[in-house]
Amino acid sequence: MSVEIEAKLRVESLVPIQTRLRALNARFVANQDQQDLYCDDAQNQMVKQDKCLRVRIETTDKGTQNFITFKGPKQKADVKCRQEIEMLVPDLDQAKTLLQGLGYEQKIKVHKRRELWSYKACLIGLDQVTELGTFVEIEGPSSRVIQEVQKDLGLDHVPHCQDSYACLLAKN
Repeated sequence: MSVEIEAKLRVESLVPIQTRLRALNARFVANQDQQDLYCDDAQNQMVKQDKCLRVRIETTDKGTQNFITFKGPKQKADVKCRQEIEMLVPDLDQAKTLLQGLGYEQKIKVHKRRELWSYKACLIGLDQVTELGTFVEIEGPSSRVIQEVQKDLGLDHVPHCQDSYACLLAKN
């Protein structure tokens, strides 16, 4: 079972974080444009059970890839921790048709531009999310490492946001 361990932090600006990443000799990975289509059934069972079913369309300078991701309920932890199953989908239209056949439909669309960095075994996403603002996501192997990176970035005072971007948009 694959587990996603991450911290999401709302920030005023990404510029100081970019500067800090460069000073820490973090490795720039890619600029990404991500369109996330969050799906649920007519009774919204995924949301009610704190689960997520997402179709992601991700574009980089190397092209476009599509993914389907399932995320289980959040576990009790000091950072966001949940089961994650993600797979590459070569045919987006077939994937959408399959989900519709299973009773899932698109409920929320989230668009973000992400600058992705690597540092201390973590992936750090500097996100500009349409209608929500700017966030830093730190995904790593453990809460301890994530908290170290958060401190290295000068963000140890910033509270963690437990909600997904889809939940934040739904509340907006």
